[in-house]
Amino acid sequence: MKKERLLVLTKISKSFSGIMALNNIDFDLNEGEVISLVGENGAGKSTLMSLIGGVYTPDSGDIFIRGEKVEIGNPAIARRYGIGYVHQEPTLAPNMTGIENLFLGQEESYFGIMADTKLMRQQSKQILEEIGITFDPEKKVADMSMAEKETIEIAKAMLQKPRILILDEVTAPLDQIGVEHLFRIIKKLKESGIGIIYISHRLRETFEISDKIFVLRDGQKVGILNPNNTTPDEVINMMVGEEGVLNSNGDEKEISIPGDELLRCENISLNNSFKDISMTLRAKEIVGFAGLKGSGRSRFARALFGLLKIDKGRIYINNQKVEIKTPSQAINLGIGYIPGDRQNEGLALIRNVGENLSITTLSFFTHLLGILKLDTIRQNGLKMVKALKIKTPSLQKAVANLSGGNQQKVMIGKWIERDLSVLIFDEPTRGVDVKAKAEIHRLLVRLKKQNKGIIVISSELPELLSICDRIFVMNQGVITNECSCAESSEEHILKCLHAK
Repeated sequence: MKKERLLVLTKISKSFSGIMALNNIDFDLNEGEVISLVGENGAGKSTLMSLIGGVYTPDSGDIFIRGEKVEIGNPAIARRYGIGYVHQEPTLAPNMTGIENLFLGQEESYFGIMADTKLMRQQSKQILEEIGITFDPEKKVADMSMAEKETIEIAKAMLQKPRILILDEVTAPLDQIGVEHLFRIIKKLKESGIGIIYISHRLRETFEISDKIFVLRDGQKVGILNPNNTTPDEVINMMVGEEGVLNSNGDEKEISIPGDELLRCENISLNNSFKDISMTLRAKEIVGFAGLKGSGRSRFARALFGLLKIDKGRIYINNQKVEIKTPSQAINLGIGYIPGDRQNEGLALIRNVGENLSITTLSFFTHLLGILKLDTIRQNGLKMVKALKIKTPSLQKAVANLSGGNQQKVMIGKWIERDLSVLIFDEPTRGVDVKAKAEIHRLLVRLKKQNKGIIVISSELPELLSICDRIFVMNQGVITNECSCAESSEEHILKCLHAK
């Protein structure tokens, strides 16, 4: 039986300020089909999806939905044509509950006057159960984890009963269990005839879920691949034009002997978060933390940085017992923290690149009267842009307008400027492309060689195995295993993660 053609794009082009973002793109999507859209940050993926979703309009070319030529002037029109869009970063109102966000602008009501909260609660419960992740949708979004926020976004799109669903990096904040739940939902949606456009930098996911892989590079269509007849290396070569990017460490990872102890935790606990955590971190060492959603890894990291106050236990820095009650104390003790949520916690999006890079070091670059040494700050910013290969036309570019990979580099760069001895990275490569991921991995290895002690929290086990010396496995707030990367495997760590 021939499948219906849900979406056709012909010769689509789009430019911004004279810079070509998309050039002459042809694209089509059938019912019951999953097409993965891959490419580097800045390749044009989000721009193409924004044209389909009504965020932008094309400069030239045509869009057809189920055979009808259409103009999608705004997101509301896209929804009317049956297009659902789940964006890379959650776009929820933080002071409202999950249910309120689900129905924002489309509230169920009695006679158009009073909100029918009972009906909305029933509908939200049903859709969340279909997605396969259960949590309290009546708590405020500000109190939700990234995975819970992403779930609300997906549920919000599904309330529209779309025929075409765009999923833009939706698995980036999810652990393996969350990804498996989402893939089950995607497969059910596919069986129901929904066409899905799936964007992810995790190529393993792409190969698992896709019927086709559509490759973009520099705003141009490079090719369409069948995942059964290609390899990740071939896809990467088409994306970036370079061989061997998959080996993220290049020649930099080597066996090294750890230096002096920088950090030691003895039986530290935080109620309902983690319990009796004991670990050490030495100079010239990268220590990873693996765990499922809710394992306590991120809250442990936040406690080390003074964002959460531990209930009991002892923390030692350079063999001296310390108390860390605030981030300022943590920084003064030589600890930096790069959070997993760069847009809400890691960056000042409305400020420019230079301001973000210098925010942790401003006190070092002032005259006696408190006047900033602007030229020195500028020169340091330019050096960091060059060192981290941040793609920006100038230091004055707003961080909000950079790609995800370059935003991540800016967030990391501001802590490198501070030159701290302990750096904690929570999901350091979330939502970045394979090339940016490779560059960040190399950067972590270089920092390790500079006598830093590094903690990496990641939901991607291959990432931890490729860059870490040791991995702690956390389950329900407790460290259950410590593994040497040289003697461990992904299969072994997965068994530890799922052990009861």
